[in-house]
Amino acid sequence: MMDKALSDRKVKSVVICGHNGKFCGGADIREFSSPLTGPLLIPVIQGVESAAKPVVAAIEGVALGGGLELALGCHYRIANSKARLGLPEVHLGLLPGAGGSQRLPRLIGVPAALDLITTGRHVTAAEALQLGLVDRVTDRNTVDEAVKFALSVADQSPQSRRISTFPCPRHPDLDALFEDVMQRVRQRARGALAPVACVRAVRAAATLPFPQGMERERELMATLFTSGQARAQQYHFFAQRAVGRWSMPSGARWDKTKPVAVHKAMVIGLGTMGRGIAVALVQAGVSVVAMETNEKQLTDAKQAISSMLERGAKRRGVAPALDKIRYSSDHSRRSRSALTGGP
Repeated sequence: MMDKALSDRKVKSVVICGHNGKFCGGADIREFSSPLTGPLLIPVIQGVESAAKPVVAAIEGVALGGGLELALGCHYRIANSKARLGLPEVHLGLLPGAGGSQRLPRLIGVPAALDLITTGRHVTAAEALQLGLVDRVTDRNTVDEAVKFALSVADQSPQSRRISTFPCPRHPDLDALFEDVMQRVRQRARGALAPVACVRAVRAAATLPFPQGMERERELMATLFTSGQARAQQYHFFAQRAVGRWSMPSGARWDKTKPVAVHKAMVIGLGTMGRGIAVALVQAGVSVVAMETNEKQLTDAKQAISSMLERGAKRRGVAPALDKIRYSSDHSRRSRSALTGGP
């Protein structure tokens, strides 16, 4: 459809809009676990941006992830006042992988882009306008307003509106900025790969020409895409939504539902909180497999948990249930077998 519009001499400008009041919520995350189907997003966005006719994004509802990356490929962006925009890929263990990490800094500056990309937060249309992410905000029918706007710029070349050609706005001390942001991100991320990769991708936008920046984004995305962290965060994403759809059988009540007995549990991570949880479970009569990948932390945890169980048993006048807990530094099949009793 886009190719047809761009090749039709009667068409002077193009408006891209969504369906049912939503511009685009991004990729279907369910496809991430299998080979992706449909057209690849990067060539689609490049085709939109390189069009010789002005292309306007009419943003209603949401423009998130790949949806916002598509909008960034357009030459102009008109947003409804109730729309929300963002690049939330970091919450899925990923980074914006269709040029978002390269175009956004060129449009709104490095500091603002770092904030949006490393936190994954959504912004309102009003904030998007203030940041320079959109060109106009309207309370009226967004598509109608976008059509009017597209007609008003139909005789203008979109050459100067292609974000990939923009230089990143200058910053007085780029090295200090990235060093500070990386330090804060590492403290907040606590071992998460995606936020750190997001910083590195934005740094590529600030220091490399667009084609090389896109290649760096691709390399970082490839590392994240198959990582265990990304799979875990995507599982968490779907689990949260599945819980929201749970419902009780007709006529049943939560206060009349019988709890299922828990006989075995695994505690992953034996910091202060993990140790306390393990002790509480053992004292409640639950067999525990306590897992910690850091060997020193595991050794310290064994001593601390044994001491806590012994002190607790002494206060109650019983023998400490040290046989109720086993320790592991391997979270693979061996630990799962200890928990489930399976092979």
